[in-house]
Amino acid sequence: MLNPLQNALQAVGPESADPRTALVQAKIRGLLQGYDARWTGCTWRVNAVETTLMAGLWNPETEASSRTFQNAGKIDVDITDTPLGSDGPQRFVVDHKTCSESIDDAAADYWRSLVIEGQLSQYMLLGHQNGIRYDSGIWDVCRKPGISPRKITIVEMKEMKATRTWFCATLSDIQIESSFNTGRESLELYSMRVAHDCTKERPQYYFQRRQIPRTDGDLIEYAQDTWDLGQELIASRAVIREFKKRGIDRQPQRSAKACFMHNSPCEFLKVCTGEEMLEGSERWQKKEWMHPELPILKDGNGTDVLTNSRLGVFQVCRRKHHLKYELGYERPNEEEKEALFFGTMWHSALEAYFKAVQINQRGESIDSNITGAASSAAAITASEDQFQIPF
Repeated sequence: MLNPLQNALQAVGPESADPRTALVQAKIRGLLQGYDARWTGCTWRVNAVETTLMAGLWNPETEASSRTFQNAGKIDVDITDTPLGSDGPQRFVVDHKTCSESIDDAAADYWRSLVIEGQLSQYMLLGHQNGIRYDSGIWDVCRKPGISPRKITIVEMKEMKATRTWFCATLSDIQIESSFNTGRESLELYSMRVAHDCTKERPQYYFQRRQIPRTDGDLIEYAQDTWDLGQELIASRAVIREFKKRGIDRQPQRSAKACFMHNSPCEFLKVCTGEEMLEGSERWQKKEWMHPELPILKDGNGTDVLTNSRLGVFQVCRRKHHLKYELGYERPNEEEKEALFFGTMWHSALEAYFKAVQINQRGESIDSNITGAASSAAAITASEDQFQIPF
């Protein structure tokens, strides 16, 4: 039997030599212990982990599928459970989220925003198109720690020496000696404090799950919205082609309101202001595949694959969408923003966690060193006879 917590910790990897990476690793190691304790006794039956679903863009009015675009998404966890008060087992899409906002109040603004977030609708619609009937979606949310490594007080030093513990965790002689020499928490001790905080002190502050229902009407509305956006994208491409025939380099319109979303500048801001050039610049390169979160397909570079993230960018700024998903520009070796970096590592750890749960439930015989991050994601594409929406 695999230990899901140990499998997840193994996926985080040994402490990195890069201070930024090592700090994120320390946070996640502590959080994983809290996550495991918070959801002990969970009755979820894991059907699949990191499954990619693809299907044609669907028009609810005409029941036609797009000849241009494919809709795609990767589901974090596909589970079956029997909620209290239900008539029997139900199937759910589970999506992991990380945030810095308050999540322990069901009426918090964060949860209000997730009610209308399109990601679960995308996954459930793709499921329907592939013959999988999902009853609902679940947001599995982790709040990032607001505490940081700090100094160790004289009182704490004395207590550490007397009890040989730090926040209920047993310390070795080397750890104690290092703490006395530096007077500060090592990342290892900091991780222990994070684990204590989210396990013993404030588990509900850090971890919450909410079921977000989607009716058939909601999914039909979402399908219509994505179809309409696809038509707008086709029209935008046609305009650009027409100008190109006339020798004019015309790009879609910019949205100044999107330049500083999420309190940080857009990666293309200097391009839009004329401070940087894309062509011939060492600061920019073209991607071979537009969707790093999805497995690479056999044909094409992903310009005709639509994801929830891509559609969101198209809605916010047509110019950014054109540069990122139509032309495929990115900065080579650009350091990922801390929030995205943290979220990526957390997702990888939970992939390993739930992969271990799934393997244990199936009773499979496996190599004890396997991690979920090392397993390949399954990919499902709707065939023509699967395409009928079972509403």
